[in-house]
Amino acid sequence: MRGLGLIERALHYLQAVDFTQIERRQFRDLVMAVRHIGDSDGFRDWMRHYVRPLYPYAAGVVGMGELLFGRIDLKLILGVDCPEEYLRELHTGVGLRQCPTFLRWSRVRRPLLLEPAANKPYCLAADELRRVAQYGLKNIAAHGFLDTERQRGSYFNLLGLPRQFCSRDSVLLELLAPALHLAAERMLTWQSAASA
Repeated sequence: MRGLGLIERALHYLQAVDFTQIERRQFRDLVMAVRHIGDSDGFRDWMRHYVRPLYPYAAGVVGMGELLFGRIDLKLILGVDCPEEYLRELHTGVGLRQCPTFLRWSRVRRPLLLEPAANKPYCLAADELRRVAQYGLKNIAAHGFLDTERQRGSYFNLLGLPRQFCSRDSVLLELLAPALHLAAERMLTWQSAASA
């Protein structure tokens, strides 16, 4: 699978770049634990126990779906430690499919590091700014992964990083994307089997 090859390259990259031994071990453990995800609760636990120590977010939103004309047609949106009202807004309002951050990532397909309070170049739409302020979800890291071979894609927001972004954040998001995608894919496969 293409995602596994990317993860192997990521592990090799971690050896060559300025990552600590602890970070390398955390990433390796994170990758190895993907295969144990069996349902949405398992995915949430994986995010809390493996992703959060490496990338200390407060809340996360992951979307997974099929590739359709080069874009992700989201079939599943799952929150990790998100306020229920926030998730409800994503499901019932404009939703993640029309979220300006998601649409921007769909165009550039590289990590977006959004610091609304710092007035960084990537400004959020008024509705997104309202949600960020209302739920205290500052510092949004957004990225995704497209698996053209399997015609699936994933998108994630890691919200509430307790510090300003640094140059390593983009690199780490690039490395995390294939593992997050594989984890979300396992969850979508489980959901499909459970509803069949």
